[in-house]
Amino acid sequence: MHIQEEDFFTADSFVKTVTDTLSCRYFCHLGVDAETFTLQHEISMATSLIRSLPLIFVIMTAGGDGQQDWGVNYSPSYVCALKGSTVKISCVLNYPHDLEVRTVFWTKPTVTDGDPPNLCLDSENRGRVQCDRENNNTYSITLTDVTEADKHIYYCRFTTNRGTWTGIPGAHLDVTDLQVETQQSVKEGESVTLTCNSSCSLPQQTFIWFRNTQRLTTGIMKVNQLQLESVSRNDAGNYQCAVSGYEPLISPPVNLKVEWDDGQQDWGVNYSPSYVCALKGSTVKISCTLKYPSGNKIETVFWTKPAVPDGDPPKLCLVPENRGRVQCDRENNNTYSITLTNVTEADKHIYYCRFITNTESGKWTGIPGAQLDVTDLQVETQQSVKEGDSVTLTCNSSCSLPQQTFIWFRNTQRLTTGIITENQLQLQSVSRQDGGNYQCAVSGYEHLISPPVYLNIEYPSKSVSVSISPSGVIVEGDSVTLNCSSDSNPPALIFRWFKENQSSAVGSGHSFSISRFNSSHSGRFYCEAQNKHGSQRSESVSVTVKESSSSLITVAVGISAAVVLISVILVVFIGLLIRRKRVTSSEEQNPRGSRHSKTLEAPEDTYMTLDPQSRCSEYDTLDNMKRSCENTDDPKAQDPTYYNIVQ
Repeated sequence: MHIQEEDFFTADSFVKTVTDTLSCRYFCHLGVDAETFTLQHEISMATSLIRSLPLIFVIMTAGGDGQQDWGVNYSPSYVCALKGSTVKISCVLNYPHDLEVRTVFWTKPTVTDGDPPNLCLDSENRGRVQCDRENNNTYSITLTDVTEADKHIYYCRFTTNRGTWTGIPGAHLDVTDLQVETQQSVKEGESVTLTCNSSCSLPQQTFIWFRNTQRLTTGIMKVNQLQLESVSRNDAGNYQCAVSGYEPLISPPVNLKVEWDDGQQDWGVNYSPSYVCALKGSTVKISCTLKYPSGNKIETVFWTKPAVPDGDPPKLCLVPENRGRVQCDRENNNTYSITLTNVTEADKHIYYCRFITNTESGKWTGIPGAQLDVTDLQVETQQSVKEGDSVTLTCNSSCSLPQQTFIWFRNTQRLTTGIITENQLQLQSVSRQDGGNYQCAVSGYEHLISPPVYLNIEYPSKSVSVSISPSGVIVEGDSVTLNCSSDSNPPALIFRWFKENQSSAVGSGHSFSISRFNSSHSGRFYCEAQNKHGSQRSESVSVTVKESSSSLITVAVGISAAVVLISVILVVFIGLLIRRKRVTSSEEQNPRGSRHSKTLEAPEDTYMTLDPQSRCSEYDTLDNMKRSCENTDDPKAQDPTYYNIVQ
C-alpha cells in the first residue's frame, strides 16, 4: 500500500506512516484532520467509527522511533452527569519538546463537510461553557446546567508548527435525569423496594429519599434503592430521590399507595387529580372525595398543606393572604374542591383534604394528598444555525405537563410552517427569513406564552458593493476612499481590495484610501468580503482622474503663448512679403539708368563690393553699370551681396 508521509496520533500512542510497501503487523484506527492525509481504499477492517470525524487505518512497523511522546489523555474519559449539573473535563497534551503549540481548543463532532467548532467561541455557549488552561500542558472545559443537547464526545484539538491534531477517542459525556421506579400499591404489612433510576451509570454517589417533600430517615438505603419493611398506611405518599449534594436536581414524584384490611377500609380520601403540573399564571382545581363509615357525621372539612413543626394544619381558605385567589367549595355530599387562580411557584405543595367527624377518633387527613407543581415554559434551541441547515426548537417545562397541544410563534405571529411534534418545532433548510424571536405556548393558554428566544440565522457574505468617496469628478491630487459593504451574518471581518489585471490584493480593510490620486492610480477596483461561512466579491467600479484646474491653466497659457508667437511670426512674414512686393514693383517702374545714376550719386562713404572673379577693372565696373562682367542684365544672376547693395 502506498501512503503519503504524514504524522498522526491517538490518545495512547503516536504512529508515523511512510511511503513504502510495508508488511502488515498491527492495525489501529485514529483520527486526523481531513485535510492532512491521502489514502488508497485497499485497507478494510471492521471497526466502530466515530461519526463525523475522519478515521483511517494505519499500518505500523515493529520497533519504536521515540514517537510514544505523542498523545492526549482525558480526565475523566467518560462522564454520566445529572441534567442541570456542572461538568468539568481536562486533557493533558503529550508532544515532542521541539514543537511549538500555537492554539488549543475543545470541539465536538461536526456536521458533514463542516469545520470543527471551537466550543468556547460559539455564541450559543456564551456564559455556560468555559475553557481554561490549567498549566503548561493541561486544558479544561467546564459546562454548567448541562442538558441532553450536551451529550457528545468532546475532543481536545491543538495546532503546532507542524500541523493540527485531534485527540482520539475523546471524552464522552452522557446526561440523565432521575426517575423513581416502584409498584404503585402495596398491602399494609408487606415490604416494598423503590429504585432511583438513571439512563446512564452515575459514579459512586450517595442517594437520598423524600416522602411528601420531607427527607426520609427511615428505611434501608442501599446504593440507589430504598427498602421499606412491613409498610403501614403512614408510608403512603409521593416519593422522590436525589443525589447528595445535588438536592435541587430531584426526581419527579411517584405515588405509593398502601392498602389495609383491618376494618378501617371504609375510611379514606381519593384525590382527583392526585398530581398536577400547572402553568404559572393558570388556574388549578383539585377535588377530594371522602370515604367514612355510615355511622359518622361530617362536622368540618378543610384543605391544608404540610404544617410547620408542632403547628396545627392551616386552613388554606381562611388564610388572609389567599383571600380572593384561593376558593374552597363543596361539590356534593362527599366531594370537596380547592381552586387556586394565578398560581405561582409559592403554590408548589402537597394539598391535603382533612375532615373531622362527630366521633372522638374521627379526625382524618387524606394521605398521600395531591401534589401541585408549577412551571413556566422555556424555548430551548441552539442560538445560531447556518443557512440551509435544520434546527429543532423545544418547548421545555420543569414538570411533565399533561397531553397538550403546543403552538409556536415567531416575532409574535403564530407559525403555520414547520413540523410540530409534541413540544418540538422542526425547521428544515432554514433561510434568513426564519431568524427571529421564537415563543411557545399551550393551546388554550396562549396568554401564558414563554419568554422569547432569538434564533440567529448565519449566512456567508452576499450583496457586496463598493462606494466611492468623494462621489462625482475626481481631480488629480484629491484623496479618494473606496468603501466595501456587504450583507452577511456574522458581519464580514475580512475585506480585500483588488485592481483588475493585477494578481495580488492592493489593500485590505473595510475602506481603501489613496491620499494623492493621479492617473497612474486609475483603473477598475473591486472588493472581496469574507466571514466564517464564505466570501463574495463585488462588481468592479471604474475610478479615473480628471486633470486639475491649475494644470488646465498651465496648458491654456502655453497654448495662448504659442498662438501669440505664431501670430507674430505670421505678421512679420506677411509684412516682409508686402514690402518685397512693393520694392519689386518700384524697380519695374524706374529705368535701369536711373537706378545706376542713383547709385552713382550715393554718398562718398558708400562702398561697393566688387567681385574679384569678374576680372574687370575698378573703373570698368563703375563706368558700365548697365552690364555685368558676364554680360547679363539680370540682377538676380549677379552676386547676392552686390544685389542687395544696389537695392
